[in-house]
Amino acid sequence: MPPPKHELPREIPADLRELEPILQRGGPLDSGWKEFEPRESQQRMFLETARAFRKGEISLIEAGTGTGKTLAYLLPALISGKKTFISTGLKNLQEQILTKDLFFIREHFEKEFKAVALKGRQNYLCKRLLESLGHRGPGLLYPDFDASLKIIKSWAGESESGELDELKRLPVDLNLDPPFDRLSTTSDNCLGQACPFHEDCFVTKIRKKAQDADLVLVNHHLFMADLALRRRTPGFLPDWEAIVFDEAHLLLDVATEYFSYKSSTFELLNAGKFLEQVVSWELNKEKENTEGYMKALERLKGLAETIEEDALFVSSRYQGLGEEVFLWPPGPERGWSKNDRDFKTLLENLSLRLEEMTGLLEEVKDKNDDFKRILSDLSAHAEALGFIVENEDESYVYQVKGGRDVELAAVPVDVSPFLSQNLFNKNRTIVVCSATLSARGSFDYFKAKTGIGRDASELVLSSPFDYEKNSVFYIPNDMPPPPEGGDGSPKYDRALVAKIEELLEITEGRALVLFTSFRQMNMTRDALSRESRPYRLLHQEPGTAKGRILDDFKRDTHSVLLATHSFWQGVDIPGQSLSAVIIDKIPFPRPHTPVNKTRQKIMERAKANFFHGYLAPEATLSLKQGLGRLLRTGDDWGLLSILDSRIHLKPYGPEMLKNLDLPPRIVTTRLSDVKKFFREKSRGRDES
Repeated sequence: MPPPKHELPREIPADLRELEPILQRGGPLDSGWKEFEPRESQQRMFLETARAFRKGEISLIEAGTGTGKTLAYLLPALISGKKTFISTGLKNLQEQILTKDLFFIREHFEKEFKAVALKGRQNYLCKRLLESLGHRGPGLLYPDFDASLKIIKSWAGESESGELDELKRLPVDLNLDPPFDRLSTTSDNCLGQACPFHEDCFVTKIRKKAQDADLVLVNHHLFMADLALRRRTPGFLPDWEAIVFDEAHLLLDVATEYFSYKSSTFELLNAGKFLEQVVSWELNKEKENTEGYMKALERLKGLAETIEEDALFVSSRYQGLGEEVFLWPPGPERGWSKNDRDFKTLLENLSLRLEEMTGLLEEVKDKNDDFKRILSDLSAHAEALGFIVENEDESYVYQVKGGRDVELAAVPVDVSPFLSQNLFNKNRTIVVCSATLSARGSFDYFKAKTGIGRDASELVLSSPFDYEKNSVFYIPNDMPPPPEGGDGSPKYDRALVAKIEELLEITEGRALVLFTSFRQMNMTRDALSRESRPYRLLHQEPGTAKGRILDDFKRDTHSVLLATHSFWQGVDIPGQSLSAVIIDKIPFPRPHTPVNKTRQKIMERAKANFFHGYLAPEATLSLKQGLGRLLRTGDDWGLLSILDSRIHLKPYGPEMLKNLDLPPRIVTTRLSDVKKFFREKSRGRDES
């Protein structure tokens, strides 16, 4: 017999103490769920979030691992009755909320609500593209084309969501060569209301559901794309009354991406082809058109063809750059070089044609809905190219990347003005939470980066896990300092590998070893692979899905995983498959990247210290993320280690160590303490 459901309040009361029983001992969860454990940190976050929802204020919450933060913000959102967005940084958290946390709430509480997860259009099948794929016939060089197409069409007819991820469970490999690698539409080739499948479109349906939903789950990328779009046109997301940013430490990088000025030859080529297609439809319509309209259409068609030619020319000329980024002009100390001037001329020509094209589209936009959307897209390209060609704003970094096509960008060094103006100055509830928000003991660094100008409440909640009992933190003092400049040296490399080997022998594998560079990871992998080991050695590989590597790591309980940047967060491996997190060195941001060099100049002009004002806080936040991979449940235990002697040798070391918010008593420089800790814990494990 299922446990009785409990009523949630219909609104957030003025006296928040009325909400306390919900998550207390003897409350509704305690009486209906035998695994319930009241947690003080969860209760405090629950009440603080409820306060922010009632007052319509900003709340910054750092909640350590094990707080139970999703329940602490979902319940106030539902009680408040406000239309709420939940924005996450990582996909697996969005899935957890939709399939686990909200299911849990429905199971234990009497509350009617609608919730929907909204993703970018590239995640959904386009029925028009699927139909056109079928018309191309079996002549395609794909041995199982007909059988695979039949499977996909059958799935498309039954699927509620149309999410292409569902196809991964079918015997169809969408990662193969065409034709099955491009079944989702983009803003450039979506026909909008002119599409014959518009009313039955998966994207149209999910957006309608989002309009009616009480809770809308998005990710930071989708939210920031919409926020940036709203500077020029109406957005594609519904309006909201409250938003919770979970995994908010990822917010700044995403915001930087979407508040950059960007264009690419691939996008321009697609836009030109689509415009040419729409113009051809208009010219072939059996109706009378004015002479002026016909001339505008003919000119648009010619411009579209020219844009395609220009994009192809720029792409072919600069494709050979490779993936690396280069800047133009090289700096204020000199003007344009001849090659740079040639490149600038190409961009200026493209920009002028785009301006003429957008002017014509403005004249004809009411004749066809597709013209309005094309105008919006091309206006963004025209604005980006114009800004990039001018190259005058010193708070941006201007760059070109040549891979399969040429990508152009002006990247803001500081996104706080954009977020302040477009997000944080609104008088709506905004809850910002993460396990790593504070640096140097306060939220000042995060607030400055995000432009939070109006008053925001602040709450720091330590992890409920017992680090003093269940972990040892080893920072050796006999390691040579890492060489300056980031590259290794033979002496340092040998010492690093030897120290990692010593630790892995003590932990019997079961370790996640995090590196600050691929070079260091590959060097260590090669060194450890030279001899047979009593553990399996796994490593991060380009092109291999992160989830697949982690699944292998979980299954083999004595394996070792060597990884870099993307594994410093979003890794949740409870149990003794992960008994050690070892970090090669302090993860300072690279100071000599174009963006950081520009950031340093701006900070120095403002009389701010670049190291203490940017490099050290960023490194501290990254360390907190990496070390947070170890204890994921109350039963977990193991080793934390940073193999960087600068923590002992440099003046900034003690302060950085303090800001990691770990008990000082667990820190040791002696390997013997690590051995003793593992002997005692292993003995306790064996006895139990």
